[in-house]
This record gives sequence, C-alpha cells and structure tokens, in this order.
Amino acid sequence: MKVIKRLKRTNKPAFNPKLLKESKDKRDILAEQLQKIEDEYGKFMVKLPEPKRADTNWDYILKEMTEAAEYFIQRRKFRIFKAKKFAVGSIMATKSKKNTEAQRIKVIKEDESIL
Repeated sequence: MKVIKRLKRTNKPAFNPKLLKESKDKRDILAEQLQKIEDEYGKFMVKLPEPKRADTNWDYILKEMTEAAEYFIQRRKFRIFKAKKFAVGSIMATKSKKNTEAQRIKVIKEDESIL
C-alpha cells in the first residue's frame, strides 16, 4: 500500500507526443528567424569590451589577503627548510662526535697496549 501511495505522489508528466511536436515546431521557427538575422547582419557580431571598473575597498582587501596568504606559505616553507637543515646538521654533529669519541678510545687502547 505504501509503495502505491509513493508512486501516486510523483508528479512526473507522462510522454506527450503533441508537446514534442509543438516544441520541435518552435525550434524550427526560431532556427529560421536566426538564419534570417544571420543573413541580414552577418553570422558573428563583434563583442565590445566592457570598461574596466574602478577597484573598490573590497578589492584592495582581497589583494591584501592573497599577499598575506602567499607570505605565510613562503614562511612555512622556509621554516620547514630550516628545520630539515637543522636536523641534518644535528645528525651529522652527533655522528662526528661519536667518531671522535671512538677515535679517542682507540688511541687510549693503543697507548695502553704499548705500555
């Protein structure tokens, strides 16, 4: 029962061949009128450029916001670059520190073995 009620509620029009024929006739009439206009005035009419409008306060605010966004993006990239550079530098420093400590231990062991 509920399914039947739902189907009845839809207002979808049924196919009407008369409406189809009328719409095709209208389309043909408009196409003929357009053809007459094209023959009389030419197919393409030149579009005139619109005059440039003056910038408003809102335009300046939008420009400033885009510049600020670009600045924040550049700063974020710069900080990421510096952080990576610092991380690589600290890794290299700890490696070199470990190497120097290992060399000191080797020297001490060699000195002890000589004595």
